[in-house]
Amino acid sequence: MNKHFSPKEILDKSDELRQSLKSTSFHEDVIHAVYEDAQRIASKAILKQGERYSHFDYMLDKILTSPITGLPIMALILAAIFWFTIIGAN
Repeated sequence: MNKHFSPKEILDKSDELRQSLKSTSFHEDVIHAVYEDAQRIASKAILKQGERYSHFDYMLDKILTSPITGLPIMALILAAIFWFTIIGAN
């Protein structure tokens, strides 16, 4: 059977549930999970001392981040996306 709740009943129940969460370590668990995810992501993204880029990565970085070659490449990619968008709309 469908029971309809008034807005006051819903708010009271949500306050009750929120208070029950405060008594546990729910917030600590969430923060701990966020920091674990950040640590996992950082460990994949940061080179450790003694590690080196591969030659391909170094050359790709050098080409894509150069002001001389990077801006035209970015403009070409943007133009291609714009072109695909227009063609796809037709």
